[in-house]
Amino acid sequence: MSDLKVADNKIENSIVDENDSFWEETNDKKRKQEPLVTPQQMIRGLVELYYDAQDYRIASANRLRQYHMGEPWKDPKRPTFDEVLESVDRKTGLKIKGSPIDPAVLKKGEELIAKQIEYLGRQVSAPMFERLTNVKGIGPVLAGGLLAYFDPEKAKHPSSFWKYAGLHVVEGKAIRRARGNKVDFNPRLRVLAYKIGDSFLKQRTQPYRQIYDDEKSRQLIVLKEEIENTKSGKIHVELRARRKMVKAFLADFWFTYREIKGLPTNSPYANDMLHHELERPLGLPKKEVK
Repeated sequence: MSDLKVADNKIENSIVDENDSFWEETNDKKRKQEPLVTPQQMIRGLVELYYDAQDYRIASANRLRQYHMGEPWKDPKRPTFDEVLESVDRKTGLKIKGSPIDPAVLKKGEELIAKQIEYLGRQVSAPMFERLTNVKGIGPVLAGGLLAYFDPEKAKHPSSFWKYAGLHVVEGKAIRRARGNKVDFNPRLRVLAYKIGDSFLKQRTQPYRQIYDDEKSRQLIVLKEEIENTKSGKIHVELRARRKMVKAFLADFWFTYREIKGLPTNSPYANDMLHHELERPLGLPKKEVK
């Protein structure tokens, strides 16, 4: 090979090497500039997926129960689900137990999602995740959802948490969604708040269940005339009591989260407002309360 040919090859190779290094460097810069998906964003999607999967499992189980009508059960009031599956298998020829449409199998999928939510929730704040799951009725999914949506550094007062969850009042009335109007709260978070309240009532979580009971008794007196004259009176009593209970929990969550983050929790506005609203010390329990 001539000296000129060798020289041409060296120049060509050097250009290729320079181009390769240029593109590698450029791609690295692009990767750095691209927004990364945060644990909070991933949790939000997984929480939605979890409840979608749960709704599907419950709907599937209810549909399967419809096939057992007229069957002679050991307990005529409520057959075991194994008996339901046996009935469906006899009538349809399907082998549902252990298959992908078996509700027990679907439940395992929910458990896998919950484990991932717990893993990501501990990445956001392991101490806060631990404190949340110490509350009876708050499992990994609800705890992860709370950490995914609420930012204690942005919320200077507990009322910021209340408003973001749609639990605030305007001119003494609870905020409502109206078609065509933008809302100033997060609808998904409002659903999460409802699920928290529902869990507290079922689990009789203290002190929140007591707050609910006390407020419900008070509202039965306040709305006595409305209860007697309208069908919606009792519904308003229930919703007001639930709202008071969940607001109390969110205030404790706000206080504990800011305390863990080393942020101030003693603003005059917050103290005055919370004393009026809750009339008790703030903070989540450090150990599980049964």
